[in-house]
Amino acid sequence: MLVGVVHLPPLPGSIRYGGLDLSTIIDFAVRNSRTLDEAGGFDAVILENYNDYPFRARVREAETIASMAIIAGRSLGR
Repeated sequence: MLVGVVHLPPLPGSIRYGGLDLSTIIDFAVRNSRTLDEAGGFDAVILENYNDYPFRARVREAETIASMAIIAGRSLGR
């Protein structure tokens, strides 16, 4: 099994969030997950909010959790 990773830009609620529109982040995730699927032949995709560092032991910001849920639904649930 081949698993690809989509590293999302900083999300709303993170310290590094720069105001990028959520629809732009969704488009980024959709494009990258499709590339992994169609061009790369990956069997699965993991979404990561790696660019939200510095990390905490637990995400506390509701915006970050909601953003990840929306992005996953739109990019992986196609």
